[in-house]
Amino acid sequence: MQQCPPNPDGPSWGATALAWLTLLAFGLGGLAIPVVSFRASAGRQRLKRLWRLLLGLLGMLAVWLLGLWIFFVFFVLTCATF
Repeated sequence: MQQCPPNPDGPSWGATALAWLTLLAFGLGGLAIPVVSFRASAGRQRLKRLWRLLLGLLGMLAVWLLGLWIFFVFFVLTCATF
């Protein structure tokens, strides 16, 4: 890793807002996946419903991890200030 050059102004408000909006979007998107899988599995057999719910939870975890990865790689661990 390189040391970032000194920047007296700090990161721009646009970069900070984009970083937090990215994190928020992936967080809400991850929360929506189990809700959608729960509603889509209504009226099915118990075992099929359980599998859909488990896949929804795994999808939620995958989206959250992807969002955290994008947040850290592109916003936290970089010297870029838009």
